[in-house]
Amino acid sequence: MSMTEAPVPASIRAPACRASRLMSIPTSCSIRKVWSAPRPDARDEPQGVSASGRSRRNVRRRRRDPDAVDRYRPRMDQANLRDLDRRTQRTRKAISDAFVGLIFTRRYSAIRTADIIEAADVGRSTFYEHFRNKDDVLVAVMEPLFIPLADAAAGRGGVGAVRFMLEHVWEQRAGARLLFEPPMAAKLQRKLAAMIEARLPEAATGSAPPALVAMGAAAAMLAMLRMWLTGEAACSSEVLARRFIAP
Repeated sequence: MSMTEAPVPASIRAPACRASRLMSIPTSCSIRKVWSAPRPDARDEPQGVSASGRSRRNVRRRRRDPDAVDRYRPRMDQANLRDLDRRTQRTRKAISDAFVGLIFTRRYSAIRTADIIEAADVGRSTFYEHFRNKDDVLVAVMEPLFIPLADAAAGRGGVGAVRFMLEHVWEQRAGARLLFEPPMAAKLQRKLAAMIEARLPEAATGSAPPALVAMGAAAAMLAMLRMWLTGEAACSSEVLARRFIAP
């Protein structure tokens, strides 16, 4: 008998081949389908990140940084706001005081913005953060004094407030007289007129435009105040105050 192995008949090999094909092909296909099928809840998520993992990571992030949402939002507490307001008031007061000091030593037309900056000991950029020019400083200096006059012209003021303002101006009359000369007089008249117009009730002007009524009242008040300060019309502060609030 030959040592060579006899070939296996095809009828015997076929079942084994068919069995191999039946067992291997479906198995490999099913594995490929399982690994390649996308998960319904991970279509828009990065690979390897699950919903539960993402949730745990967000929780840890919030624990480390409770203000993570507001990280880029500017915040300023009330204490910082008060400090900023006090610094602004100090700067404006320094500039206003320097301007008043210059008014007593030279004419308004001779005062330069650089002179105010030097006298106030502030930077040029600091000055322009608060005022546009010296006219703005003039209006800011006179505005507190004009409040009683504007209230009186609108029928809101009392004799006491107007008299207090007049006595204060009288004490500073040497420099106050200069404020009512050109070109400052026109600027102050427009400022006072604007303050009066803002306070006038709607029925007080009748058919006349409120701006016209306010400008007339401002011109009359400043004219009387100038005459009183220069001595052209002498009277007590009480008499002038009552005249200002007279209807």
